[in-house]
Amino acid sequence: MPRPLPVEPHRILLIKSHSAGIGDILRSSAAWAVLKKRWPDAELHLVFLTRWPGYPSEALIQEHHLLSSTHFLPMQEGRFAGIRGVGPRTWRRLLPELRRVAQEVQPDLIIDHEPFGIETSIAARWMRRFCAAPTVVVNQVPGRGWLYDYAGPGLQEYARRHELSWPMDYTERDFAALAALGLERDGQRIVLQETEAGRYVR
Repeated sequence: MPRPLPVEPHRILLIKSHSAGIGDILRSSAAWAVLKKRWPDAELHLVFLTRWPGYPSEALIQEHHLLSSTHFLPMQEGRFAGIRGVGPRTWRRLLPELRRVAQEVQPDLIIDHEPFGIETSIAARWMRRFCAAPTVVVNQVPGRGWLYDYAGPGLQEYARRHELSWPMDYTERDFAALAALGLERDGQRIVLQETEAGRYVR
C-alpha cells in the first residue's frame, strides 16, 4: 500500500545526482518555484549525491532563496564485478549521512528527480525508513516505479503528453516526477538570484 500524499506538505525533500554543473542545477529552480506556488509554506530541502565534491555550484545553490537547506553528499564511483557504480565503502559512509538528513528534516514528501540510476533509489528508500514520507519518482526504467509510492511518466512519455520536441528542454525533466503530484510547469522559468559575492563583483 502506498503511503498517502500529504494534503499540505511542510517539508519536501528533493533528491538529485545527475550533474553538479551550475546550469543543470539551476534548471531545477523552475520545479522548486512550482512547488512553492502550490505549497507556499512548504520548506524545500535538496539532497544532491555528487561525484564532484566542492564544485563551485554548491556555494551558489546553498544560497538559493527557494531552498531551506542543501546537502551535497559526495559519492566515489568505481568498478565492482566489472560494473561501474558506487561500492560498499562509499555506502557505509553515505547511509549514516542520509539517515542524519532524514531525521533532521523529517520530510513529509520525498521526490527523486533522477530518471536513471540505482543510487538515488537506494537513498530514497533508506531515508523513507526514518520518516513517514511517501516517495515519488520518474518511471523511466520499467519496474522502478514499484520501489516508490508514486511515479510520474518516463521522460519520452512526458514529452509526448506535453507535445514537446525530443530531446526536450532539460528544465522539463524535473516536471516528469511532479506530474505524479498533478503539478505542471505552465511556463515557469528558472529562478536566478544574485548572491552577496556576485553583488561584490558587480
